[in-house]
Formats: sequence, C-alpha cells, structure tokens
Amino acid sequence: METKFCTVTRCDRELYKEILKIEGWKLNLFRRYSMTCSILLIVFLAAVHTFLLSRNSGGVMADHARTFFIFGGIMAAAAFILECKTSAKRMEKALDIKAVQKLRQSGKTEGEKEEIHWYEDFCEIETEEVTSRYQYTGLRRIEEGKKYIFVTFGGNVLVTVDREEFRKGKPEKFKKFLEGKWKN
Repeated sequence: METKFCTVTRCDRELYKEILKIEGWKLNLFRRYSMTCSILLIVFLAAVHTFLLSRNSGGVMADHARTFFIFGGIMAAAAFILECKTSAKRMEKALDIKAVQKLRQSGKTEGEKEEIHWYEDFCEIETEEVTSRYQYTGLRRIEEGKKYIFVTFGGNVLVTVDREEFRKGKPEKFKKFLEGKWKN
C-alpha cells in the first residue's frame, strides 16, 4: 500500500500550548484578576463591618472609614490596571505550566516523535513502542493552528501534524486530501 503523505510530529511544550489554545483554554476570571478581587473582598468586608458599627452609633460613619473606602477603591483600580497590563505575560506563563502538565499526563516525553503515514483509507501512527491505525470514517474535525494541523478522530483521538515536518507531500495538498476524506 502506497503512502500518500508522511509526517513527523515531535512532542514538546509548544505542541501542547497550541493544543490548549485550540481547545480554548484560558485563565479563569479570578486567576486573571486575583489582586483586584482580593482588594475588593477586603473593602467589602470592611464595608459590612463599618455598616454594622454605624448602626450601633446612630448611622454615622467615621471619617477614617470613608478614607479607607476611598483608598480601597483607588487600590482596586490600580490593581486592575496593573493586572490588565501584565495579563498577557501571566497568561503565557500559566499556559506554559499547563502545557508541561498536559505533556506529562499524556505519558509522552519531551522530544518523543510520532511518524504518521497517511494512506488512502487510514492513517498509521508509529511511535517507539506502539503502532496505531485510524480509519478516515472516524474523522470528526480538522483544525489549523500556527504550526500544526489538528485532526480529531472519533473517541476524541487527536492527531497532530507538524506543517514543517512533511517527509512526503505538502501541507496544502494534505489538507485538501483530509477534507476530501472528511466529506465522503
């Protein structure tokens, strides 16, 4: 049987970063704005405390309480601005950490390679230990990242194809080949 395309994909954190981006991973709102949320929580607790104290003193709020609320509001605004400016760096750092975790969970090691042979009716993935075969009838999704093409088969099997590592064929023809298999 003749190989239509042959690709090699090496496992590394850049691959898993791109997988996470394709999956739509993002920091949750609290982690993104943790300083602002913490300051606002402190201000809220102080407001409740001040409200309870002011009820006991006839509804009069102490001057130092007003100053605290103004200062707390300014600090929350400053924290929000700081977090907005640094969010891209923090997001990239968190993405890197998450990618390393996902790489470890996959059971693969950094630098491990998969050689993928794409035949007319199926693809075959060869690693040092295992050879797996997937029929195109199970093809569910094709997505493109910056460096990789992601091919999803039934059962959530994700096959990654490095655009720069084609040993046989070209990425453009490969994508058309897969799209033809997906629609059939």
